Amino acid sequence: MYESHRRGIATTSDKTAPEGDVEAYIAEVDRSLREVVEALRQLVLKGAPGIEEGIKWGQPCYSRNGNICNISADRGHVKLGFFKGGDITDPEGHLEGTGKKMRHIKVRLLEDIQEEAFAALVREAVNLSRRE
Repeated sequence: MYESHRRGIATTSDKTAPEGDVEAYIAEVDRSLREVVEALRQLVLKGAPGIEEGIKWGQPCYSRNGNICNISADRGHVKLGFFKGGDITDPEGHLEGTGKKMRHIKVRLLEDIQEEAFAALVREAVNLSRRE
C-alpha cells in the first residue's frame, strides 16, 4: 500500500500498486479527486518534456537531474509539491508552505487548476534543477 494511503488519504481500496506504476496510483485515488490528479500529471508531463515519472514515497514523483515535483492526493484536495519550491519565483502567490525548500499548491477542483501559471512553476523548477 502506498505510504500516503496509510496516512488516511482518500483512496478506493487498500491495493498495492507496483513501484513506478503511476496509473495504478491514480486508479486508487478517490473518484472525486482522480481527474485533478490526472490533470496535474498531464500538466507536469507537457510542461517538462522528457521528465522522468515514477512512484517515490508512495506518490507520483517527477525528476530530471534530481527531484522536481510530486503529486499527492489528500482528503479533499490534491497537492502539487515542488522540492525546491522555496527557490521558485511565485508572483501570483500559488505556493504554500513554510519549510526550508518544499512548497506546494493545493487543488480541490479541476477548475482550480491555472494551467499557464502552474506550468510556469513547473518549468522554473526544472530550470532550478538544471543549474545544480
